[in-house]
Amino acid sequence: LPISRLYARYFQGDLKLYSMEGVGTDAVIYLKALSSESFERLPVFNKSAWRHYKTMPEADD
Repeated sequence: LPISRLYARYFQGDLKLYSMEGVGTDAVIYLKALSSESFERLPVFNKSAWRHYKTMPEADD
């Protein structure tokens, strides 16, 4: 569950646990519903980055 909480928080949400004795535990993930309200930190991949990765030597297996 700690990894799940990290993923939820990465997407600006959260994970909550609700436990009831003798019944069980619910894990609820809250995320923003509207894409206009949320944002994802994506890496930039443009021509400059493409050239950088294209010129990198391949590793031997």
